[in-house]
Amino acid sequence: MIPAQVRSLDGQIVDTSGDSWAFQSSFDGGQLFCLSWAALKQPAGSIHCVKVYLADRLTRKKPRTIANDLGMFLRFGKWLASPA
Repeated sequence: MIPAQVRSLDGQIVDTSGDSWAFQSSFDGGQLFCLSWAALKQPAGSIHCVKVYLADRLTRKKPRTIANDLGMFLRFGKWLASPA
């Protein structure tokens, strides 16, 4: 189950209930990251798994790491969809 909100490692409260999650690169400002779940064109079950994984990672890793993690999942999804 994905919690409705998560407190990041640096203390930001991230709303995880919507179709995208937004947070800054650091608590006191910086780059705004927006994780758009529409970009992950995978079955709903796999998107849910990625959300659970990243919600957990938000509590233990820095925001830029989470944004990079989503990028990795996006690249992996493109690779899976590519013709063999």
